Amino acid sequence: MTNQINEGICLLSCIPIRREPNSTAEMVSQLLFGEIYMIEEVKEGWAKIICEYDGYEGWISKNQVSYLTEEYFWAKYQFRVQTEFLKPIEIAPDKVIQVLMGSHVKMTDKNGMICLRPTTQNVMAAAHTFLNSPYLWGGRSLFGLDCSGFTQIVYKICGIKLMRDAYQQATQGKVVDFIETVQPGDLAFFDNAEGQITHVGIIIEPGKIIHAHGCVRIDSIDQQGIYNKEQGKYTHKLRIVKRLM
Repeated sequence: MTNQINEGICLLSCIPIRREPNSTAEMVSQLLFGEIYMIEEVKEGWAKIICEYDGYEGWISKNQVSYLTEEYFWAKYQFRVQTEFLKPIEIAPDKVIQVLMGSHVKMTDKNGMICLRPTTQNVMAAAHTFLNSPYLWGGRSLFGLDCSGFTQIVYKICGIKLMRDAYQQATQGKVVDFIETVQPGDLAFFDNAEGQITHVGIIIEPGKIIHAHGCVRIDSIDQQGIYNKEQGKYTHKLRIVKRLM
């Protein structure tokens, strides 16, 4: 086992992050193109990393590690957040990468993180772009995302940093005291029978929520929770609503 501390960069469309150093282990999140990570440990073909964006930890295949060299310092100091669903970019002569929404791409004229303004209109537009994308545990891309991956990427596109998991995101923002006073862009959180927050979605209007459940979909919401018309029942029990904008 070799210990080393280095910075890496995702130079693929996305890289799965696994809970354990094993190709069959649970995928807990993903890196998107241009995102930076710290390499804490390397062993038996796997690298233990910490994502710079949200502090999430996990393991990626050593074969997919790229170290952050001077050539790619733009990802740290001079980048914008990709707001198109999918876009090919050339990262080297004759090497094209399909870049997903939420990735980091090079800027040539400005410094810092460039993204959409954090407005209700932009959040709504970004959220609707993912409509009908499939649910994927640990996913953060149009090819599959989980509930908190969906909310994180939508808000990232609009310049608001969210943590990775639903229970973590529930610690951010200000509490909305009454369901009747919710506004578009508010985050609604839901708990299980043990009182643990396990689900999150984005209010799009009073009584309506967009969330990842099977796919990114729009359902009804009231003081009880999310009502799925197709199933004819409540699927999630409301715990709290938070406002970030």
